[in-house]
Amino acid sequence: MAFLARSKKEDLLLLAEELGLTLKKEFKVKQLHKLITESPSYDEEFTRELLGSIKEEREKTEEREKQEREREIEREKQEREREIEREREAREERERVRELLNYKNMNWKSEVEGHSPLNLGIYLINLLKSECTM
Repeated sequence: MAFLARSKKEDLLLLAEELGLTLKKEFKVKQLHKLITESPSYDEEFTRELLGSIKEEREKTEEREKQEREREIEREKQEREREIEREREAREERERVRELLNYKNMNWKSEVEGHSPLNLGIYLINLLKSECTM
């Protein structure tokens, strides 16, 4: 009967329910132990096996829940990493555009001064074409 004393309260509650005993959630482990062992249908070997099954099922459930939590944490971590990567790429793209605009603005005056409006239009069209092929 020492196996009952080493058991968790939640396992003993399930055991008592499986044995068809009337119990209250407020019962302490000692009260559950007494209720189970003093039951008219108490069989030590059967009770030991049943409690072992209950404990094994609880441990499997706990392990599955733990693994699911770990998978969820890993998914969240990967999503954060993807978000960081997207932000980095967007930042790099903004910087590239900013540098390109700065370069064009710096060279703009020297390249357009002295051109006729027609030549300026052709220059701008060619500039846009070259930007589109980058």
